[in-house]
Amino acid sequence: MPQGETYWNPYRMIPVKTGRLERHCPITHEAIKGISGEIEASLTTITPLLIGTQEGKNKKPVSNMESHLPVLPGSSLKGMIRSLAELVGNGCDVTDSSDPEHSKCKDIERLCICCRLFGMQHDQQSFLGKVHFSEGCWIGEGKPELLENQPVLLSNPKERHTAFYNSNKKYRKLYHHQPLRTTGPLRAKDSAQEKMVSLLAVIKSNETFSIKVSFINLEEDEFGLLLYCLALEGNVTAMVNGLEHKGNLYHKLGMGKPLGMGSVKIELLKLSLFDPDIAIRYRLWDGRNLIIFETEELKQEIYNRTASLRNDNSPTMQYLRSMLLWIPDDQRSFSYPERNSERDWFTDHKGVPLKDPISGI
Repeated sequence: MPQGETYWNPYRMIPVKTGRLERHCPITHEAIKGISGEIEASLTTITPLLIGTQEGKNKKPVSNMESHLPVLPGSSLKGMIRSLAELVGNGCDVTDSSDPEHSKCKDIERLCICCRLFGMQHDQQSFLGKVHFSEGCWIGEGKPELLENQPVLLSNPKERHTAFYNSNKKYRKLYHHQPLRTTGPLRAKDSAQEKMVSLLAVIKSNETFSIKVSFINLEEDEFGLLLYCLALEGNVTAMVNGLEHKGNLYHKLGMGKPLGMGSVKIELLKLSLFDPDIAIRYRLWDGRNLIIFETEELKQEIYNRTASLRNDNSPTMQYLRSMLLWIPDDQRSFSYPERNSERDWFTDHKGVPLKDPISGI
């Protein structure tokens, strides 16, 4: 929340990790080394979700051209995980060059961990990346029920209010979960800004999609970072607003995050790794060349592979846990400061910063 107010601003700026980025040449696609395989997972909506297409003022979920069922574009899933990986794994900032420690990778021979995983492009140089996300397919019979004709005011970030947006750019934006908005409706339109209102058709909470993530030639730290950013942490303790809470970390995906939309739970169901013995990997194609982890074995494999990140108590990770922790009985109210023809909070409160999400001070 802005200091002196009772409501909470929907986002916070999270400090990036300090220290020089480690960059080196990636293991390229034609090599036969490293960790390769596939992850099967489910994604369940906790609050309404929209990754949409637009028809005039109307926005509706992206759908499959044949089945007309809602789908989650692989590019959206990849963007969500990459954004998180850049924060957790101390990757470069592809959108900003003012921070020399986290400047965008420009040399294919010297890539940060995120560009090695997800790819890079600069001038005539490009690297495809080693992780691929499938389209998220809805699981169910018939068609999912949507929340139709939700009048919502969507707007762009107001970076000019520097008290909210730190000017040195060594921060990333994360949005709070809003448990009070699990069912909708989202928000009534503001008559003073009616021209900016969009009518949304959104996917309801408790809808599940299947997703697959394939990867090739990953190094140990790359694989650990990918697993952490997909699975996050369960049964974790974090400080939120000066109080200690325990629960699970969930992702944020899609549009309308300031309205509480886009809280999703990803559950890893199956991990299939190619046998590290090259002879076995390419001689057998009947499934015997795969090492498969499911249920408890999968949980243990994720636990072992992500240990260094789970034990990371840097300021970045403490703030990340505070922001992504799902608190089912959270009664906080979230909104932007009032801005209309009668009152402009930003004009009246220049220099007023946001409260700290961990301490609440």
